[in-house]
Amino acid sequence: MEDKMVFSFLSESEWVTLYTEDGEEIECEILKRFDLEGMTYAVIRQSEDNDDVNEGIFICRYWEEDDGSFELEDIEDEDELQAAYDTYEQLKKIEEI
Repeated sequence: MEDKMVFSFLSESEWVTLYTEDGEEIECEILKRFDLEGMTYAVIRQSEDNDDVNEGIFICRYWEEDDGSFELEDIEDEDELQAAYDTYEQLKKIEEI
C-alpha cells in the first residue's frame, strides 16, 4: 500500500520553547504538522521578527502524547530531513493554489 501525505493547517498558533545546548531559550511557532511515511513532522519557525518566511524554519519529528502534550526530536538522517523539507515545499505550493 502506498503512503499518502496527510497534513494539517493549524487554526490557532501553537508555540514551543526550544533550548540550545548552552541553555539559551528560543521561542518558536509551530506552523504546521504533516505525516510522511508513517512519521509525523512539525514545521517550526523562530519567533524573531523576520519578513522572510523561510528564515529560521526548522523541521523535526513530532509525537503527541495521550495527555495532549507533545515532544519534538531533531532529524539526524540527511535523507529523512531532505524528504521532510521537500514535502514542506510541496505543502507550501498547495497552500498557494
